[in-house]
Amino acid sequence: MNYRLFAGIDVSKLKIDVVFFLADNPDKQFHECFENSDEGCFKMVSWINEITGLSISDMLFCAEDTGLYTLPICTYFDGQGGNLWVENALRLKRSLGLKRGKSDKADAAEIANYGFLHRRRAILFKLPSKTISRLKHLMSCRRQLVKQQTALKKCPGGT
Repeated sequence: MNYRLFAGIDVSKLKIDVVFFLADNPDKQFHECFENSDEGCFKMVSWINEITGLSISDMLFCAEDTGLYTLPICTYFDGQGGNLWVENALRLKRSLGLKRGKSDKADAAEIANYGFLHRRRAILFKLPSKTISRLKHLMSCRRQLVKQQTALKKCPGGT
């Protein structure tokens, strides 16, 4: 796919930092912060559309996989048919190398550049089915319960 816009999203618990640039002018970057929610994602896409006039299908969004914090943007993009690439955090870190100083804006810009440079191997995110999601959640709960049970057995006062 020939994307015309590349956006990097740095995800945290409460907010997302977004940096984007157009493919024909990667030196001119735009930055903004939004709430990490469906409403925040809607505002983000509207903000980008206001500036560029592009539709969501012309854009590639790249985000670092931060587990549950990434879920709101994943559900939003899955519902809107947007192009979201959720990349492994370790792979991103290794590709970016050591950096001095760190800010959410700088991280988002690096993620956008990563998406631009590696766009040919982008794997677009698709939410798993509800059944698979439920099974993953149950397995996670089971793992936590087994850990707690093991910890209690090791305690001097445990049964």
